[in-house]
Order: sequence, then C-alpha cells, then structure tokens
Amino acid sequence: MARFFNNSDREYDVILFGATGFTGRFAAMHLAEMDRGLKWAIAGRSGAKLTKLAEGLRLKTSQSPDVIPVEFTTKSLAALARQTRCLVATAGPFPQHGVLVFKSCAENGTYYVDINGETPSVLEMIKAYEEAAKSTGAMMVPSCGVGSLPADLLTCLMVEKIKETYDCPTLAALTSVHDSRVQASGGTLNGLVTSVSSYGLRNILKAGKPWALSPIHPARSQTDGRRNISKDTIERLQLGTLGFGMTAAHDQAIVQRTWGLLQQEEHSGLKLTSYGPNFDFRSVQRYPSVVHGWAFWVLVWVMTILPAIFPPLKWLIKLLVPPGSGPNERERQKNFIEYRGVAIAELKEDAQDVQGNPPPQKGVQAKLRYNGDSYMLSGIMAVEAAVILLDPRRDCVAHKLGGGILTPATLGQPLADRLRTAGVQIEIEAL
Repeated sequence: MARFFNNSDREYDVILFGATGFTGRFAAMHLAEMDRGLKWAIAGRSGAKLTKLAEGLRLKTSQSPDVIPVEFTTKSLAALARQTRCLVATAGPFPQHGVLVFKSCAENGTYYVDINGETPSVLEMIKAYEEAAKSTGAMMVPSCGVGSLPADLLTCLMVEKIKETYDCPTLAALTSVHDSRVQASGGTLNGLVTSVSSYGLRNILKAGKPWALSPIHPARSQTDGRRNISKDTIERLQLGTLGFGMTAAHDQAIVQRTWGLLQQEEHSGLKLTSYGPNFDFRSVQRYPSVVHGWAFWVLVWVMTILPAIFPPLKWLIKLLVPPGSGPNERERQKNFIEYRGVAIAELKEDAQDVQGNPPPQKGVQAKLRYNGDSYMLSGIMAVEAAVILLDPRRDCVAHKLGGGILTPATLGQPLADRLRTAGVQIEIEAL
C-alpha cells in the first residue's frame, strides 16, 4: 500500500552529499550563487573538509551553508534523508558510496538527484528500490551529469519540436559530442579502472544490452532500416566522422528508459508526449578520422579490462590520480564541451523522386554548448534538476509521473530554460 511522505515541512530544501569531491565543490558553488531563498546544507564523512568548504563559500559568495558530518551507516543516512526535501549526490564511485544513500531516499520519500554515469549501478538501483520510491512518492533522477543529461534532454527537446513542427512521432534520434576540451578527474579515471571489479564483466555486459533500463521493450524489429539517420543527413549537417563515445552506452540506456516510461504511461492513459513506438537512438562522438575513433575505443577497453587482470594498476592510478583531484582552475577556464543532435520525423511514406531516390529526411537539429569545464557543467545540471523537482508548479513529466526512478528528460523544457539562464547554450531548430 502506498505511504506517500509529506516532505514539505523538512528542515532543508536541498542537502548536497559529497560536496567536498571534485564535482561536488562546483555544485556547492552553484548553490551558493543562486538567489532563490533555498535552505541548504552540505554533508559528507569529513566534518573538517566540509567546514573548510563552507568557509570558502562564505568568503566568495557571502553564503555559508550548514555543515552535516554523517557516518556511512543505514541509520545515519536514513536520518539525513529525513532532514531534506531533496538530496543531491555527487559522491562516487556509486557502487561503493551510492547504494545506501539511494536506498535511504527511496524509503523516506526524499527527492533525489545524482551524477551517476554507470549503467550497471543504475540498473541495480531500479531493481532494488523502484517500488519503494513509488510507494513513498520519492522522485529520483539519476544520471544528471554529463552522463547522461545532455543526450537525454536534447532528445526530449527534439522529439517535442518534431511533434510541434510535423505533428508526428520521432523515428530516430542521434546525439554526438561534437567538440570539447576536457580533462578527466581522479574520480572518473578510478571509476573506469575499477568498473570490472565493482560490477563483474557479466553484469556490465547485461547492463549494456539494448533497453536494459527501460520498463518495457519495443515490439518492432531491431533491423528496420528506416530508423537509420542517413549519411546524407549527417553530411548535410556537417556532423563529421562519428564513432564510439565515452558516455554513449549510458546515454543510450537512459534515453531508452525515457522512451519506456513515456510509452508505458501512454498505454495507461496518462496524457504525455511519447516518442513513438518505432523510436530508436544512438549516442556517438566526433573524431578527426576513423582511425582516431578506433584508437580511443581500444584505449578505453584496455583501461577497463587490464586493471582487472593486473590489480596493482588500479592502486597505481589511485596513487597518481586520487579521487577528488582534477584539472586546476587555469586549465578549467580553457575547457568547453559541445553536443550536437539530429532527429528525424516518422512521416507517412513519401514518394520517391523521378530517379527513384528517397526524399531528404525531415526532422530537427539541436546544439548544447557550455563554455567551461564539464565537471562544472555536471554540478550545475544536478543542482538545477533538484530545483525543478522542488517546484510542483513546473509543468514537467516528472511531477505527472510522481514517485519512482525517472530520467533527466522528464524535467523537460523547465530544465532547459533554467540551464539557459545558468549559461548553457541550447538551440533546437527544424532541418
């Protein structure tokens, strides 16, 4: 039986858990710079580090959040969850640090946002805690960092633009990391080299299957060639040579979960804009050449598999690039990241031209760009996602769905509007 929690009278609007980590510090800075009257606090295991961070925020912004040292136990984390309306988690690796936090929020009706970009971890959370989140009314939105909010949000906006422009479903969508200057943090590198030991190769492969996170699977054939975005369209939009993307597998899993949530609710009678029964999605990255793409793919797999075979390599990387470290301020000021997207409309079959060639695909294109560090972008996106969850006046899918494990795209246009205000460029236009 559902036991919805009323969390409107809790002490805090937001508690940032893991605030002293590399991304957590950026999230804390963004919270401190917001003028919304939010009551917020920072939490973590080290009271000394939290106090130092709070003092630094006070000197830079004149805001000083409350500090909550917390033990990493079920009892302590449950008490923390009951103190706040929404908890933003930036402490990874999530297999080690995220399970108890997620559980505490799901069981206590606490809204939740994180930057988890690891599909096996999200799959584990869905299986273990989705029913608890639904029963308590906890709206939980994982993966609000660069893996995989940009891909999920851009896809959602493109689908809505196709509906508005062509009044039809979307047949296929693609997002690409088009250009970037980034450096990996210690947390990202350590998460990569420990992934096999954290999950096991079998669970990684299981989570990598199509529609692994979706509540339903499509009935259509996986080999329907109509769903391919044509080479002509890719060349026309100058998307370049496309290949393996660092966040591609997780992007696909999250976007497919969004499709499943909307398609499932459409069947149940809730008035939502679904992507369409034949929708397909790809996430890629642009490279100077095919050789560069293959080389990067090999490098990532070597860094994933080799530490599992030769464990001292994990310890060496942790020693040289410890979690919590990352590019310095001078390097971050030069960084940027730009995504491109394209989606094609599922129009009725058009006649071929006189030469028998299919007509040009019709649809929309998209762009998301942030002139700054990608970890700063992750912190901004996670905080802004929490703000949307806290405001029931926002007209977004998340509030219509209610409790459960949702996706960034369920925050939709309200989130896009707030990100634009925060300095993120987002453009959507018809082809």
